Amino acid sequence: MRTCVVGFLVALLGVPPVVANDAKEVYRVRIVVSIERHRLLTDIFREQVSRELRDGLKSALGDLAQVSVSDEHPKLDDIQARGLGRALDGFRERSTDRTYFVAIDFNGTHYRVQTRMHDGLTGLPSPVVRHDSTRDRAFVARTATFLLERDLGLIGTITAEPEKGQIVSVEMRGGMLGVDLGKWVKKGEVFALVKVEGSAVGTHLPWALLQVVEPPKDGVCQCKLFSRYQLGPVTGVRAVMLGTTSGPVRLRLLEEKPNRELGPLSTAITVELRREGFEGEEGSRLSLTTSRGKDLDTTKSKNGTFDKIVFVSVSRDGTLRARVPIPIIDDGLIIVGVPAGNKDEDLITFRYRMLRQKVLDAGAVQAEMFKDINALSKDPKQRVAAIVRVKQALERSRTDHGKLTGERDEVQKALAKMSPKGRPTLTGINDRLRLLKSSEGDLRNTVEALEKIEKEEKDPARVAWLTQREQARLLEKEGELGEAIAKYEKAPEEEKTDELKKHLAGLKKLWEPVGVDHKAAREYIYGTFPTLTTGQLKEGTDQANKHLAVCIKADDMFGPMRLRKATLEHVKRLATEADALNPSVNIDDDKPLQAIKELLPALQKLDKDIGAYLDKKKG
Repeated sequence: MRTCVVGFLVALLGVPPVVANDAKEVYRVRIVVSIERHRLLTDIFREQVSRELRDGLKSALGDLAQVSVSDEHPKLDDIQARGLGRALDGFRERSTDRTYFVAIDFNGTHYRVQTRMHDGLTGLPSPVVRHDSTRDRAFVARTATFLLERDLGLIGTITAEPEKGQIVSVEMRGGMLGVDLGKWVKKGEVFALVKVEGSAVGTHLPWALLQVVEPPKDGVCQCKLFSRYQLGPVTGVRAVMLGTTSGPVRLRLLEEKPNRELGPLSTAITVELRREGFEGEEGSRLSLTTSRGKDLDTTKSKNGTFDKIVFVSVSRDGTLRARVPIPIIDDGLIIVGVPAGNKDEDLITFRYRMLRQKVLDAGAVQAEMFKDINALSKDPKQRVAAIVRVKQALERSRTDHGKLTGERDEVQKALAKMSPKGRPTLTGINDRLRLLKSSEGDLRNTVEALEKIEKEEKDPARVAWLTQREQARLLEKEGELGEAIAKYEKAPEEEKTDELKKHLAGLKKLWEPVGVDHKAAREYIYGTFPTLTTGQLKEGTDQANKHLAVCIKADDMFGPMRLRKATLEHVKRLATEADALNPSVNIDDDKPLQAIKELLPALQKLDKDIGAYLDKKKG
């Protein structure tokens, strides 16, 4: 089974905490059932399974949740094609719902059941795919319910900074509903930590866990905080209960390089495993040694069984390199990166990676907000919502840029302390921060225009045109000149002022290809390049570079603007795909991961070349 304890993408903390207050909120639970098409899996069987699943989970959660069942979901086709693992590994979507996916098929003798949960409150899936099988048709729903109960993932919020002994208070969702949470949240249970900011998808804090020391009282439980890395403020951080178990531990230690790659160990490593923490336990701790290509497996070791959590201390050449708390979620292989450098450089590299990921995420959030604004602006009835969305986007853009710029400055100072060899560069991060900043002016102009329309205009036809005009202006900013021209051309006759006609004529002149090659470049940039799959991107990026050169020769800004937007979308998608791959555990992941590693530098260079050209044009 593929483990998913490793590879958490994270964000360092450093913003004023906002503590969620949902102690009186129930969980909104949706069970999505996917049952294989088979002559024995009849409609009556499907209805029975759905009904029993709903009743079973409702019985388990009681007044803590509202439960519904559906056989429809946008991810179902992907799940049927790739399975619950890969289909949900990269699924990042916020909502008020908690969705439990159940996949059932029949191989002629056994009904096979798989389950996985996606938490809309954080936007993240549960760590593993649960699976089981039964020969008895009548036990299919019960089997699925049992699997779902292993990953209920009850959620809470840290209400204050750690006290003496790293103890924190966690206020549980639904804790004030009169439900006995002690039924699930027992002493010893383990929580993962997730940082959630605004409407953005949450990010796991890697190798950071809470363990319950006192079950909930009045909806609040006491937990001890364990973390590999030094954390910033944790007030307001979400705690998500993990479906842990008892069993042996299988570890693979790999050398972690500054560029985030993992490779074989260069020297022998000593590993100590404990049950209660990182100190003591002289009589029961387990001490093992591993080297290049050798995994650790405690199955046959005395004292080799651990309950819910294991505390791993890693030493090299007599020097402690890492202390890692690890939840025991399944029997899968757990990958742990051991820093090749010293402890200080390990922390600096970690901070750099997290900053890079947060900058990418901020750009993706901004792009999604622009899409929302365009969609809302099309309908005059949604103009107020569009104004609110623009203001949200503007505030989010300002906040993200200010916060990330501050973090960039801190990381830059830290990087200066590293040896030049292998030191990461901030060029890509700086480029994306400039893009974030440049969008603020566009957003301010948009909100001013929409507010003016809302306050001054009463004629529905004129309101519709002014809204359409604002959409066209936004499309211009995004390099979508063809669509902008189409909207301007639909202006009512009385609105076709000399100014508009002059502007439209200017746009058409800019949009008119200067030759056959330029026309082909535009068609490729706007039509083909954004739709390329990962397998098509190597050749596609080569073509994009050629078409970029054609646009530059034609003195065209808009084609490169659209090309840059598509390039950044591809980079973000590839990063998500890469995070779902782990060749150290699944050998089939090696080839696609290597392909992504080869693609990213070419795309980043394309982005840099486009940015240099656009900066020159604007300057």
